[in-house]
Amino acid sequence: MALIDASELKSFINPKRTALLVIDIQRDYCANDGVFAEYFKFHTENLKDELKALGEFVDMARDIGITVIWTKMVEDPKQLQWNIAEFIKHGNAWKDHINICKPKTRGFEYYVIGPKKGDIEIVKKNYSAFYQNTGLDRKLRSRKINTVIFTGTIASRCVDTSIRDAFDSGYRCIVPEEFVLSYPELAAEKKSSMNVWNHIFAYVVKAEDMENAFGVYGKSGKR
Repeated sequence: MALIDASELKSFINPKRTALLVIDIQRDYCANDGVFAEYFKFHTENLKDELKALGEFVDMARDIGITVIWTKMVEDPKQLQWNIAEFIKHGNAWKDHINICKPKTRGFEYYVIGPKKGDIEIVKKNYSAFYQNTGLDRKLRSRKINTVIFTGTIASRCVDTSIRDAFDSGYRCIVPEEFVLSYPELAAEKKSSMNVWNHIFAYVVKAEDMENAFGVYGKSGKR
């Protein structure tokens, strides 16, 4: 699937100019007792192990000096942009008074993995992490970052929207395919999204190749 080979991938990774984005690893999306499992009946059983592997990947990136950025999504219609709120209000969850990733609730919190000292956290009220009100683009440009590695959930939704916006904003986008997460029920959506990314917006690569690219650097971020 990848448009680049492992050796070329290594040339793309300069820790000082690379960020790792971890999108919306929140209990309501990922846990067996979260809203997406309990209310929408998505199967989340495998996510816990996948998140542990993602956590190790994030640690590797951090250790070589890559900037790590975590996002959390707010889905409370009272806090969202009007058109998103309007759309959500037509869904059954809102009609049934179900809170999804509402601040100050358990479902809003990180699940299994989360930020460590020195990481950046962003709360977003749009599906894209790059929407203007998050300040993410400004934070990246202030650090002279030109490459973003995308991980997190949901692959075909918030991750997809963020990748498209990042590419249009002038960033090189890389996606380790094992670390963009979803549910079995959305497998077709994820496959379709990844196909589009790899043809237009992003380099979709194997996590192993990404980890090997990290291995070129020591903890100082130098070759």
